[in-house]
Amino acid sequence: MKLRILSLLVIIVVCFHTFRAWESSDRHLRYTVYKLFDDSGSCTGVKVFAPSGKAYVLTAGHCASLLKDGTVKATTEDGVEYTLNFIEEDPYSDLLLLSAPVDGPAVSVAKQLERHEHVHTLTHGRGYPTYRTDGEAVATDVTTVPTLRLTNPNDIVKCSSPKYTIITTPFGDRACAVVTVQLISTASLIPGSSGGPLFNAEGQLAGIASATDDKFAAFVTLSDIGSFLKGR
Repeated sequence: MKLRILSLLVIIVVCFHTFRAWESSDRHLRYTVYKLFDDSGSCTGVKVFAPSGKAYVLTAGHCASLLKDGTVKATTEDGVEYTLNFIEEDPYSDLLLLSAPVDGPAVSVAKQLERHEHVHTLTHGRGYPTYRTDGEAVATDVTTVPTLRLTNPNDIVKCSSPKYTIITTPFGDRACAVVTVQLISTASLIPGSSGGPLFNAEGQLAGIASATDDKFAAFVTLSDIGSFLKGR
């Protein structure tokens, strides 16, 4: 009898660890990632659990340019198409919240991220199928993310949110930009990666893709993600 109980416990432990390994694997995580798109371009979003346990699709605030009448088209890893509804744009960081499909998995938000911890992305850069880039968490730094080129006086109204400031670009024109402290990583990003998830080794959300240059990428921090999702 004791041997049977012991065998059952071993089976339960093995099954639990197998499930946890699958849960943090790329195969599972890819089904939490969505390509957001319209005729002008694309971004990436990730289905995430809020503190209440309710699921949303989280993406970068500057991906709001894809919204049409408060909605955006999205596709899954399998090519299933959804229409997601706008819920809220964070007034303090580069984050945007959308409704999430009822079906499909979601990821939890990491509690913390250590410097030099290994991380990886899953994004739709250039509109390609979901692909992975790897790197490490390097540091946090102030990052400027231009979101809207100002072409007429009415555009200034769109810069009224606390997170925005008006800058002069290297090309001499003016733009609305988000200036926040973000996580710097060696995991690479390209246009279309914006809004995509940064994962830790356990498959938990550790950041949201926001900006990049020739060498490093910047992600919305866990602190800002937590503040935005708080109470949801």
